[in-house]
Amino acid sequence: MEFTLSDLSPYNSTFSISTHNGTSDPMFIASTGHGLTGRKNTTIHRVGYGIDSKVLSGEIHLNIIAGDRVSVRGREMKIIDHGLAWKSIEFIASNGQVYRWKAAGTRDFNLESQQSQVIAVFSGGSKHLFSPNKQATLSIYKPEELAVEDIITTIVYVTRRRDVSKAAAAAAS
Repeated sequence: MEFTLSDLSPYNSTFSISTHNGTSDPMFIASTGHGLTGRKNTTIHRVGYGIDSKVLSGEIHLNIIAGDRVSVRGREMKIIDHGLAWKSIEFIASNGQVYRWKAAGTRDFNLESQQSQVIAVFSGGSKHLFSPNKQATLSIYKPEELAVEDIITTIVYVTRRRDVSKAAAAAAS
């Protein structure tokens, strides 16, 4: 199962299934608020049969003091550990297993199980001035192992947290 993203940042993007003819209608919509407090909140909606029928699938709230809050389908997801500069993050998924998103480049991540099997790959895409742009994609190799909502919510969280941390480090220097 492969998703094509409408934007390079997954936290402000639609996730559409890739087909041989292009892409289908959006299945998930991730949006981050604007303003002083809105930038900390990201919601992920699963789109039903019409663009107006959206069901809340995931919520992300970034908080410097109290710790981040990530929930999928109303259940809070436990973030176990994150690596230096947010290059990896471990979490307990809805099936009770531990998974890790691990950086595989400047904008790419691999989702691995405890047995180091690759479950999903996020390719961050790129924008070029003189050559064609490459869209961001999310390829899920084993959708039966982990819920798609878990995968999408956690990659949105990982990229959002990493971008916020990079911006804070740049502002401090």
